[in-house]
Amino acid sequence: TYHNDIRGEGIYAPVAWIYNRFILPLVLRQASRIIITRIHHRSPCLESFSGKLVHIPPGVDSTHFFPGEHPGKIGDLFFLGIFDEYHQYKGFDVLLQAIALLVQEGKDVTVIAGGSGPLIGKYQKLAADLLIERNVIFPGFIPGRELPFYYAGTTAFVLPSVDPSREGFGIVLLEAMACGRPVIATNIAGMAAEIEECRAGIIVQRNNPSELAVAIRRLIEDKTLAGRMGDAGRRLIEDRFDWKIIAERVETLYAGML
Repeated sequence: TYHNDIRGEGIYAPVAWIYNRFILPLVLRQASRIIITRIHHRSPCLESFSGKLVHIPPGVDSTHFFPGEHPGKIGDLFFLGIFDEYHQYKGFDVLLQAIALLVQEGKDVTVIAGGSGPLIGKYQKLAADLLIERNVIFPGFIPGRELPFYYAGTTAFVLPSVDPSREGFGIVLLEAMACGRPVIATNIAGMAAEIEECRAGIIVQRNNPSELAVAIRRLIEDKTLAGRMGDAGRRLIEDRFDWKIIAERVETLYAGML
C-alpha cells in the first residue's frame, strides 16, 4: 500500500532522494499490485506503475467511533495531529489564522488541538501573537479510547492539510464522520470527493484562511446544517468506509492474485 511520498528536510533530504530514486522503484517493481489510498494527487513516483495500481482507501472501526451521548460541549472545533516538523503539512497554522479572522469579527470560537510534539510551543506562541490564545486549547496526547469523547464534544472536525505529497488520506476525517460530526477539509484530502458528493462536510482550498473561516462560521452558526452533514457522514462510513467493507475489498484483491 502506497500512502504518500517519502520527504526529508535538511540532512535527511539526500536520504529521501536516494530512497525515492533507487530503492522505491525496486520495491514497486517487485509488487504484483500497488494499493493507493486516493485517486487524485497521484504521486509522480507511481507514474511508471499505473498498470499495477488499485484504489482501496483506509477504513475505520465504526463500533469504536460512533455517535454517542456526551455530557457537554467542550469546544467548537476539534483538530488532531502531531506537532512536529514533518507534520506541519496538516495546516494547523492556517487553522489558527482562520480562527483569528473569526475572532476579529466578534465570533467566540474555541478549537481543541489534540496531540503532542516539540512544536506545541511554537503554535502556542503563534496563537498568542494572533491574540487568540484563549481560543485554542492544547490537551496534549489523547489516547485512542478517549478520541470519541472529543469528536462528540465539538461541533465539527477540521483538517486543513496543505501538501498533497505528504497528506496520504486523512484517517481522522473517517473517525470524525463515524462519530456523526461534519468535517471541514481541503481539496487534497483522500476522500474530499466523497465528502462533497454526500454533503458530509465542507471542502475548501488549501492555504486559504479566509475560505476556511467562512466554512467554520457556516457550521457553527447553522446547527441544523451541521447535524445534517454529521448524519450524512455517518451513513457514508457505514456504506463505504467501515473496516469490514475495506477488508473484504483487500481480501478480494489478494484472492484474485493467488
